[in-house]
Amino acid sequence: MTVRIETGHRSGSAGTPTQDRIVVLDDAVIVLDGASSWVPEERDGGWYADQLAAELARCLRRPDDLPLTAHLADAIRAVVARTQLMPGDAPSSTVLICRWTEETIEVLTLGDSTAIVYTRDQRAHRVYDDRLDPIAASQRAALQARCPTGDELTRLMIELQAAQRALRNRPGGYWIAEADPAAAHEAVVRSWPRAEVDAVLLMTDGVADVVDRYAVNGFPHWYGIFELVAAEGVQALADHVHGVEETDSDRSRWPRSKVHDDKAAALIKISELDHRLQPPFSILAAADRARERGDYAAAVDLFASVTGARFPEVVDDLDGTLHQAYYGYLDALARAGRLDELAALATNDARARRRLDRQLHEEGRADDLRARAASGDRTALYLLIRLLRARGEQDAARQAVDDIAPDDEYARRLAVGA
Repeated sequence: MTVRIETGHRSGSAGTPTQDRIVVLDDAVIVLDGASSWVPEERDGGWYADQLAAELARCLRRPDDLPLTAHLADAIRAVVARTQLMPGDAPSSTVLICRWTEETIEVLTLGDSTAIVYTRDQRAHRVYDDRLDPIAASQRAALQARCPTGDELTRLMIELQAAQRALRNRPGGYWIAEADPAAAHEAVVRSWPRAEVDAVLLMTDGVADVVDRYAVNGFPHWYGIFELVAAEGVQALADHVHGVEETDSDRSRWPRSKVHDDKAAALIKISELDHRLQPPFSILAAADRARERGDYAAAVDLFASVTGARFPEVVDDLDGTLHQAYYGYLDALARAGRLDELAALATNDARARRRLDRQLHEEGRADDLRARAASGDRTALYLLIRLLRARGEQDAARQAVDDIAPDDEYARRLAVGA
């Protein structure tokens, strides 16, 4: 079968060009996400993505069998030679590449964009570079604990990006396409026999957020995304994510730096899909329906049955369906009021800890948040301060900082409303 390719995109801001790029070649697709900078730059992430896209296309058109990492390294090297970029002081971009032959499907990812490979056994395999996720954890926590705006948002984002830049393209940090060709050889690369693959979906993080961040409106797992794009098209997916973001225009439900992110996605159809659009995810679908109708006890049991209750080890499983089942399980536990079970998981798992803290905040349980904050949970402390200030208890918020974390400057600023 001839490979068929469909793309979709949407700018994060009306009237502002997107910094995401898609390039379609005869035997490959490239998706880039130029990194936004909160410090004004003449040559920004979109400019860099343009340069890299052109060089990558040139490299991948060469009649050779070089690895994808070698092509990416050559492309970065060519951009640097032509534009005189300096490592550590240059714009950057994530990279996704899918390349195919008659025998093989290859996927490369560098940075926090996502590829999902849908195989004929009806599984969804995520290819994702997660090394950026733990970087600048304290700055991320500060942003997640409230919804800053204006000058405060700019200051926090500049601090976050400075902390990330300090660990860019070095061991123990994370790797991204910038001005160091060596970063290309740190990319995550996987391959499958072509005969085993139905399709590959490439997404920038602005699209992948529909599962990673929002996980609502029928898409708690990656196969639900596949069904949408296969039936309605990739543009429908980009538009759907944009619509979900619109429901949270003040960024209070899902704290983030901006209401809308740029979005770009490409679906690469390797085989005929029509007869495979009824995946064996009936248990997950039933769990989602139970959660939507408020039957949280049933949802807990259904989510647990997907993974055999192997929590939290399943979050590292290559099958993204198991990964998403774990998030569904945590949410159902919280909504079912089974917080003791959630707290037991939170002892060793940050995902459970964040969900527990959020539930305690939603229920107004200041004493429980204070106890968790006293044990070292900074997210609990920030949420406690927000709760106390929302109640008009500014003195109590300041006292909580004095008692629990007197050296935490962000907590102190939060307590005084700075």
